[in-house]
Amino acid sequence: MKHTLKRSCMFPALRKSGRAARQASCGEARQASCGEAWGAVRGEARRVCRRQVQRGSILFVAIGAVAVLSILALGTTSSVLQELRLARHVTGANESFYAGMASAEITKIIFSHDETPTTVTLYDLRDREVAFGQKTLRLRFSDEEGLISLDKSPADVLTRLPGIDGDGAVGGNLASADIHYKEEALLVSGVEPQMYAQFAPHVTTFSGGAVNINTAGSVILQALGMSEDLTEKIRDFRAGVDGEEGTSDDGIVMTAGAIVSDLQDYAGISQPEAVLIGNLVAQGRLGASSNFVRVESALVTGSREEESAKVLVHLPTGRVVGWYEE
Repeated sequence: MKHTLKRSCMFPALRKSGRAARQASCGEARQASCGEAWGAVRGEARRVCRRQVQRGSILFVAIGAVAVLSILALGTTSSVLQELRLARHVTGANESFYAGMASAEITKIIFSHDETPTTVTLYDLRDREVAFGQKTLRLRFSDEEGLISLDKSPADVLTRLPGIDGDGAVGGNLASADIHYKEEALLVSGVEPQMYAQFAPHVTTFSGGAVNINTAGSVILQALGMSEDLTEKIRDFRAGVDGEEGTSDDGIVMTAGAIVSDLQDYAGISQPEAVLIGNLVAQGRLGASSNFVRVESALVTGSREEESAKVLVHLPTGRVVGWYEE
């Protein structure tokens, strides 16, 4: 027992130094372990940050790519829409042209097969429809020689037209002007656009000068100097048995020379009225035939109607002498 105690008392410094060494070793181990752990944490943090940066970069690139693709898509869509609109316009223009040509050919056929091709009546001018596949060509006819001849009528006739309303100076200017197309009337002294708009629907430059009594309206007949009463008698004669103009039983005057006698037999015109009509026929202002017919065509698809060209046809030759488009 004493021996053991002696040994233990003999090396107190050694025991202390051993404890210090062990403590130092443990401290160093702990520091090394903590350093390694901290290094690992920092490394992981860096890796996490790096991955976040990479993800952010990828997201930014993706958003940029989407933006660029969206701009390209919008540009492409705009271009395609423009091309579609252009294609529709070109298609519509082509359809308008061919519809106009077809209407001219149909007009030639209709009037060439008429028993009296130059004796044009309101019944001859009735609307027609011709089917082309899923589309229908609708035709509306009008007689150019049922209007007042702007380039061949005297001043007193022109002065009675709507808009001119008795203005002898304007009527005289129009009568003396060298007019080839009625739009040229706007160049005549005293003719204002508002005035022209009123008389333009009632005049033409495609006429031999004589108004067709079978198709002329009340405004035209009165411009020739006829009274309202005489105008009504003429329209009653044309209406026939059913009392409606433009039907198959219409009264027809076949020649200019037969106008007075036909109206006397049917309508009972008075002697002064017969004299007036006789004078108009003798002066070449009133007749019973027509050489120029205007046809307006429209293509109909379902409930949609698209207007096409307005074509003027010279009946004796079948030539197209006028073409109008809006």
